[in-house]
Amino acid sequence: MRMGIYQRHYIRVDYRQVISLKTSVGLTLSAQTNNISVAGIGVVCDQATACSIVPDGHHFNLSEAANLVAEFCLDDCNDPIGAACKVRNVRRLAEDSYGFNLEFVKLKASDKQRLDDFVNQQSF
Repeated sequence: MRMGIYQRHYIRVDYRQVISLKTSVGLTLSAQTNNISVAGIGVVCDQATACSIVPDGHHFNLSEAANLVAEFCLDDCNDPIGAACKVRNVRRLAEDSYGFNLEFVKLKASDKQRLDDFVNQQSF
C-alpha cells in the first residue's frame, strides 16, 4: 500500500453550475461547480469567497473552515438540494481562483438518491 495516494470511492462527473454556499454566520456566497459525486462537490471561486470559506489569508487552515450549506439544482431547479458540507481540501488555481472539494456531511436520503441517479445517468 502506497501512502499519500487518495483514491475516490464514488463516481465523479463534470457538473457546471453556479451554486449558493451559506455559512453558519448567515453569509451567502456564490461559486461555480466543476464536478459532483454522491459524496461531495468540487467548486471554484475567487479569493474573497475563498477567504470567507477558509479564513486566515493565504494559509488556509482547514480546521477553521466555515460550516457550509450548498444549495444547488440537478435537472429540475424547482426542487433544489441543500446539503451540509465540510471542506476536504483547497488549492490555488490562479491568482484570483481557488478550488475547493466539499464533502457532503448531511444530505436527506431522498436527495442522496436523486444525486446518485443523476451521477449514474451522467456517467454513461
